[in-house]
Amino acid sequence: MKTITALFIFTVLFTFTLSSQEMMMSSGSIDSFVNLEDAQMQAKKGPVVLFFHAGWCPTCKDSMRNLESRKDELGDITVFVVDYDSSKREKRKYGVTYQHTFVQIDSQGKELSKWSGGDVDEILDNVVRMEMN
Repeated sequence: MKTITALFIFTVLFTFTLSSQEMMMSSGSIDSFVNLEDAQMQAKKGPVVLFFHAGWCPTCKDSMRNLESRKDELGDITVFVVDYDSSKREKRKYGVTYQHTFVQIDSQGKELSKWSGGDVDEILDNVVRMEMN
């Protein structure tokens, strides 16, 4: 009886641990952009998308609501929200000429893909999957 009880407890704990790990690994992340170096570091762990967002832009606001409500669908993708109005250096580097632009970068800061507009569906459709070393 003790063996059966111990086996049951082990099974429950093991299942809970796996479920917790899967939840942590499968949940996307939406973070405020601080600097390119931080975004590049994150790109070593998984796909990174820069979302050039303007607080005054209605389309950006709609996209942001969609991202926040569906972030779990992003999997291992991290979206950094870049302030369109104050990030002149990043806009110049990636050729961003208007708000609501998405740019995927690698760990060296190189542009992998770029598109305008959209939400979680477009992110999932446009993100380039790279082999992680």
